[in-house]
Amino acid sequence: MPGGVRTTRPMTDDELAIAGAINALEDSLEATIALCDMLAPAQWRLPTACPGWTVRDQVAHLAGLEALLLGHPRPEHQLPSFAHVVSDVDREIEIDVDVRRTRPVTDVLDELRELAALHIAKLRADPPDPTTRLPHVGGVELPARLALTLRVCDVWTHGEDIRRAVGYEPDLAAPAAEITTELFLRGFARAVENLALPDGSVIVLEITEPFPSTQVIAFDTEPTNTPTVMLRMDVANFTALSAGRIGPSDATVEIEGDRALARSILAAMVATP
Repeated sequence: MPGGVRTTRPMTDDELAIAGAINALEDSLEATIALCDMLAPAQWRLPTACPGWTVRDQVAHLAGLEALLLGHPRPEHQLPSFAHVVSDVDREIEIDVDVRRTRPVTDVLDELRELAALHIAKLRADPPDPTTRLPHVGGVELPARLALTLRVCDVWTHGEDIRRAVGYEPDLAAPAAEITTELFLRGFARAVENLALPDGSVIVLEITEPFPSTQVIAFDTEPTNTPTVMLRMDVANFTALSAGRIGPSDATVEIEGDRALARSILAAMVATP
């Protein structure tokens, strides 16, 4: 190339999203580990919003998934019967947790610290091409952008489980909070569309602080028509509802319009167990 000049092409939307997801993943992993470094022994045993899981179980889950994403072999473990384990994916996830229940909690946290550092270093040294497929729970592989987005959502959501259990405010300043909200907004639209509402229905979701947005879903009509239902809530309530961490009766939501339909929508919007 004349004069040794090199040209760099602009990053694609997928490449930018992957880079952003790596940054957000690192931030959320480090924030959760830093919080757990400060926990008192009794706080590790506190129950969380995930059925059957304590704070230490949340950390064990995060460590198990980091091991999976690094290609470590799955642990061989005879899982006892648990009421909250009902599917094959549940069992796969619970094995990662249960196999670590007999280990000192400091060892589990140190394992997460080491695995997270290795995973982020690997992603930064060789960012996945958008056409690459990455491992995910359930033995499936997903396109890199989706897989990393889901991982960001998972880490931030479980970090919020820990924060909620030990009495901390939500970490809504984290880059992962916005990525998770955007992911759940797409899930909300699918949930409403699956309700197959009558033609002329207009559903409006207004998200307030800290990053406002408005989503309008219209069924065979102009979205400017008077909304059949208007839901208004902040990011903390929206993400907790979408993740199934709180129920509609526990959420702070302003409702306008058809209240019975609004309750059906709120019940249908859970995007992840």
